[in-house]
Amino acid sequence: MIRTVIVDDEPLAREGIRLLLQSDPEIKIVAECHNGSRAVNVLKHEPVDLVFLDVQMPGLSGFDVLARIPADRLPIVIFVTAYDHYALRAFKVHALDYLLKPFSDDEFLHALVRAKEYLHLQSVDALSGRIKNFLHEIQKFGETGSGEVSGQVPEYIKRIGVPSKDRISLIPVDEIDWIEAADYCVNIHVAGKTHFLRETLSALEARLDPSNFIRIHRSTIVRVNAVREIEPYFSGESVAVLHDGTKLKIGRTYRQRLKRISHPGV
Repeated sequence: MIRTVIVDDEPLAREGIRLLLQSDPEIKIVAECHNGSRAVNVLKHEPVDLVFLDVQMPGLSGFDVLARIPADRLPIVIFVTAYDHYALRAFKVHALDYLLKPFSDDEFLHALVRAKEYLHLQSVDALSGRIKNFLHEIQKFGETGSGEVSGQVPEYIKRIGVPSKDRISLIPVDEIDWIEAADYCVNIHVAGKTHFLRETLSALEARLDPSNFIRIHRSTIVRVNAVREIEPYFSGESVAVLHDGTKLKIGRTYRQRLKRISHPGV
């Protein structure tokens, strides 16, 4: 059983997560916490495998909660928040995943599947270290307990280093056409060539400028200027057609993000 804790100051939010988890026979909900102080007490004294953790709560924020938990007791963390800020991009690098309210059932289940994969691979220790690094990064950027972030602008990468035999190829990001997930690695497609990189799609997305790159599927990121057109597909679905003719399926939960391709002013 995966011992799970739900932490959110909103009763309806806790109920929504509980209902989504109840149908999963592998999940055992051991506690629901309405504030950070209660969450700290549970996580310090109960064995917990997975926590759905709200970021913005009165008193202790989700970050404050994690800062008070010893590294050897940190479970896998899925952040839940309505705060769409660049700090969320750091979540993708250091935490397992995050859910941006309001989220769909598909987005929730995808995050849950990833959590199970990490647990089966026994990668919790590595994630705990990443979370601690994330907390240091938040402090560096001036994150406060209320969830407010300083006005600093994140710096996005201009080139990606791809190891190849005895050398590292530096790929300018503005030459990338699209990127696809390959388990816990990615394939980077550039002018008909494919480069393999040992990095998760979410971690790489966190380092790319969101004004130039957009995720169109849970396993696909595309450079905005590489898209020639969007055309209908079967059963009401659609595909993004790149300038080289490549067609990439657009996930249902990502359609809204494509407005800025077809309507840049939106």
